[in-house]
Amino acid sequence: MKVILEKPDGSPYLTLSDEKHMVSIQLHNYDFNGFPVKFQFDRRTIPALIDALSRLNRGEDDATIRMEK
Repeated sequence: MKVILEKPDGSPYLTLSDEKHMVSIQLHNYDFNGFPVKFQFDRRTIPALIDALSRLNRGEDDATIRMEK
């Protein structure tokens, strides 16, 4: 499965992909020496990642989030 987040003009901005036990996020229109910028992480981090992004979006102070088992 993959989900594409598009810019207002309809071009791709981020692609999120399910890769078995891992999840990846690819940034479009960015590269590093000709290679796409892609982050991969264990899918068990998703709830903590959502919490962290929500805190950043709300402008909260620094925090440490413990992942669930």
